[in-house]
Amino acid sequence: MHEGPNKGDVDSPDTRGRRPARWKTAVLAVLVVLAVAAILEGGARVVVRRQASRQRLSGDDAKAPIKAQHDLSDLDKVHVPDPYAWGKMAPNLVGYRVVGRCWNRDVDFTISTEEHGLRNPPLAADGARTRILAIGDSTTFGLGVNDEDTWPAQLEEILNERAGGERFEVLNAGMSGYSAFQGLRYLDKHGLQFRPALVAACFGHNDFATWNSKTDVERAIEQADIIEEATEKSVSDFFVLARRALEQAEHAVEGLTGEKRPRLTPEEFHDTLMEIKKVCDAQGIPLIFVLWPYEWQVQQRKPDPVQYQPILIETCKEMGAALVNLYDAFVEATEPLYLDPVHGNPAGCRVAAEAIAAAVGRTLDKEGE
Repeated sequence: MHEGPNKGDVDSPDTRGRRPARWKTAVLAVLVVLAVAAILEGGARVVVRRQASRQRLSGDDAKAPIKAQHDLSDLDKVHVPDPYAWGKMAPNLVGYRVVGRCWNRDVDFTISTEEHGLRNPPLAADGARTRILAIGDSTTFGLGVNDEDTWPAQLEEILNERAGGERFEVLNAGMSGYSAFQGLRYLDKHGLQFRPALVAACFGHNDFATWNSKTDVERAIEQADIIEEATEKSVSDFFVLARRALEQAEHAVEGLTGEKRPRLTPEEFHDTLMEIKKVCDAQGIPLIFVLWPYEWQVQQRKPDPVQYQPILIETCKEMGAALVNLYDAFVEATEPLYLDPVHGNPAGCRVAAEAIAAAVGRTLDKEGE
């Protein structure tokens, strides 16, 4: 808390002239922040290494460290900042390989993106095909599978097979780690520019997860002015570096002292889904929500919704939005559909694409009546 100046803070004729210029003070402050961030980072690495050194396997594998449950650092390297959604995929990737682990299972896949960062080949000219925009989290992005095996890519293939030609184009705007709130901001600021004929949205896995002491909505409100100002006025990499250092330091402190809160509260999740529908309705774009079940729900044949799934189901009923509950399609499959407890393998993405394709067909036929 700022308590105001004391006597030593008051300017005097002798001290006022000797004070450094404001820009020097600002630069010094930024350097101090960067130094603190570097110290925190270095300390964190030492802690991680010490923890890893203590976690050794016994017997023949005594020298091998236990693998991390999650290691997607290769994927993190191709996430770029975005002032609205806070992050999106880097553009113009060609066969970028990701090797790591997710939920204690190894992943090895490649990513290609077009000029907008979509996980697609170069887009056809506007109006050349009927565009469907897929927004969502890592289940939509296709964590663990190659480009052609994601459900948006397979949905495009199915629709074009049924149409007898290249009439459809499914844009994969999924992003690992996205909450519904980030999806809403992406849709509003980026997605609508593609003029989709339909939007398919799949969220719910990240929204209830704890983040820090603020929800995504609270952080957006708090950072709105700062982000807008930085986006409009700053072209300095140094500014970006300083801002990232501040954010890392803030997250480190919150991780130690902050009260953990969900990315979105149940009320915020509900309201965000409603807002996605409003954005689409305002543009006359039909919307389909997708419920992606967990592996254990399918394996144990437990259709009862968990976590934020009930909110998704009830909110879709409330606003009259179409919902594709993939549990029904997944439970009927006779082959393995998951790479890990959450993400689909190529076969799982195919089953999802087929179920979504049926809903897309019904929706577009209804719109054409």
